[in-house]
Amino acid sequence: MDTLDANTRNEIEKKCEEMRRRILDELRSQTETALSDSERKIVDGIQNVVSSAVETKYRVVIASIGSNAKGNEGSRTFEILKVILPVLLTVGLGYWIFVLEKSIEQKLEDQKQDLAARLTLTQQYQKRKVEIYERCSNDMSSLLQGLELLLIDPNQQKAASDSIHALYEDARNNALYVSDDLANQLNTVRSDAITDLQLAREGTLKFGVVEKDIAQAERIMKKELSDVRAPLTTTH
Repeated sequence: MDTLDANTRNEIEKKCEEMRRRILDELRSQTETALSDSERKIVDGIQNVVSSAVETKYRVVIASIGSNAKGNEGSRTFEILKVILPVLLTVGLGYWIFVLEKSIEQKLEDQKQDLAARLTLTQQYQKRKVEIYERCSNDMSSLLQGLELLLIDPNQQKAASDSIHALYEDARNNALYVSDDLANQLNTVRSDAITDLQLAREGTLKFGVVEKDIAQAERIMKKELSDVRAPLTTTH
């Protein structure tokens, strides 16, 4: 009978490591995209501010030239504006860039935490799934041993009966981890094993059918544990 051996565990660990690398690559890609977008927005903002400043400055110059006849008062106003306007523009632009950078940093941090949390949950889920499937494998092995005892003494049915009940509990109490395919196959194992208990009383026990059922259940478990996947869609 196949078992969940060290090779299967190694395959699962490799899949988890591959999943971790995919998430880190996705985070790096999203970070570069976000930074590229922010740089483009900053450049566009600077161009708009500079264009606005130039237009304002020319308006001030035209207004000053038009009012030259009014004397030195207009000239003094123009000189004050030339000093104050660049300062105001520099302060405003600096503050705007600061706020934009903080917003980008917060968004990237939120995405990073979200991806890390989902990676942790996925790893914990897979670890628990491995534990449940190993328990199922052990219970099926115990079932075969119990059926073998019936060949010697048909009245020694407790071991096999306990294993049948254990398989029922494995599927019922761990529905989050046990897939529908495996649950259905475990039900087949239990059904055929119960039939063997009845045949044992008649002295006609042949548990080859149960062995095939268990082998199929083992194949299902190995396939599922080797097929590790992690969603990479970011939550916004």
